[in-house]
Formats: sequence, structure tokens, C-alpha cells
Amino acid sequence: MGGAAGGVRRGSGGRDGGWGRGRTGESRGQIRRLIYSGAEAVVARPDDLRNYSKMGRVGAPTVGTTQQDLDTNGWCLIPPVAAITIADVLSPLGPISSGQCDLKPYSRESAPRGSMSSVVGTDKQPMHTDAAYRPQPPRYIALQCVDPGEAPCPTHVWTLNLGPLSKDRPDILTKTTWIAHGQGHVPFYCSIMDTLGGRVRVRFDPLCMRPMSGANKTIAEAQEFLDFYSKRIDFDWDRGALLIIDNWRCLHARGNGASGAPSRRLRRWTIGARNGLVT
Repeated sequence: MGGAAGGVRRGSGGRDGGWGRGRTGESRGQIRRLIYSGAEAVVARPDDLRNYSKMGRVGAPTVGTTQQDLDTNGWCLIPPVAAITIADVLSPLGPISSGQCDLKPYSRESAPRGSMSSVVGTDKQPMHTDAAYRPQPPRYIALQCVDPGEAPCPTHVWTLNLGPLSKDRPDILTKTTWIAHGQGHVPFYCSIMDTLGGRVRVRFDPLCMRPMSGANKTIAEAQEFLDFYSKRIDFDWDRGALLIIDNWRCLHARGNGASGAPSRRLRRWTIGARNGLVT
């Protein structure tokens, strides 16, 4: 680890039209594809990414290109070579929550009470959205690599294919048959997928959501549907890389490898939405 920019590997996916199941990414150390604005802008080894102009963008990304990447991909990866500050990138997206949080591997025994690590420890995490236990989850989350750790430990991102999903509207995702709870918040009824101001919003966390009594649905079934309607991208971290994720359209998770990367640190910010929602 510790190259110039985070690597991107294509993972598995569900729907057709470029969202096909069973695709696997290149192994670490092989050529990686860095995806910008919905297209492969460069095929290069990590050291080649020191020259940011090879991606067709000389200097720091602009607010417009960051938003374009988020609208197209559901995520935006900014290499550490870009001359930017966190505030420059995140502030135009919405109100930034106070403070920041450093994420690191924990054993089940040492993890903060009620955290995902208190359940999974250093194992891989299940797909989830952040703060699903809140009535109004943050619109975006940003993760910056402070330390990639001693061994590879990727972050998986599942981008939902909203076209087929909005057309099919499976009951397991759209019916208000789920209960969200956690972190001291009052439990409330919700659906996994809803529409807010004409925009689809997904919330899902198998550790803080459960089906209502008598709903005849399971967390595992919901995960299968979400996987079917999404494609997965794997991000291999390098120090300083910044990944912004649309928390309403994408799910994410830490992959395998945390037990071998005890120094791994990702710094997280949460960002509200332009329509006034705050985190």
C-alpha cells in the first residue's frame, strides 16, 4: 500500500446492461482502472497516477466535476495528488456534520458498544448505508485514507441501478414493513427504499433494521434484492485518497483483510443534502 492514489476494481453486480453478476476485479498489483464521470478515463498502474493530468483534469477537481461523478456513479474518488482541501470539496455538497470520525479495525471485545465492529469484529462487514437508524440519514459520506494499513483491506461500494429498481419497485424494498433502531434513537417504521422530492433514497443496515412481526421477509432476502439491483466496485486504499459516496444511492462495506491491517485508518465526514436535511 501507500501509492499515489486509490485503486478501483470492478466487483460483482446484478442487473444486465453493464450490471452483470459475477464479474471479478483485477488482483492487487495488476493494472487498475480509475473511473471518472462514468467512463474509464485512464488505465494505469498506481505510480502512473502521480500525473493527474493523465486523467484529463489538470489541477484539482472542480465542484461541477465532483457532483457530476456523484450523479453518474454514485461515488467520486479523488486522488491525493489533487491540490484540494476537504472543505473545498465537501462544503458545496451540503452542510458538513460537526466533527469527524476515524474508523479503525476493532476486535469484538474492544469495539465501541453498539458499533458494527462489536458484532463483526475484524471480519468483513455486511453491505449497509450509514446512519440507517436516523429518520433522515446523511446524503453523502466522505472517507479519506489516513493510513492504508499493513495489508490490503478494500472498501466495497454497491451502486444501485435506479432505472430498473424504480420500475420494478419490489415489495420487500418499498413496503413500510421494517423497523429501524439504534444509537439511542427511538425505533420507527420505514421502508428500505422510498422517494423524497422525486429522488430515490435507500436505507439499509442489517444490524440496526429488522422486519416487522408478520412481515414474512428476512434481512437475507433484502440483501439479495439489493445485490441484484446493484453493481459493486472495490476500492483499494492509498494514503490521502478521498472517496465520496452517495449514501442514498449506494451501499458500502469494509472488505476482508482488517485483521492483517491493524493500523488502517479512514477518516469519515457526513454531509447533509441541498434540500435542507442535516446529519
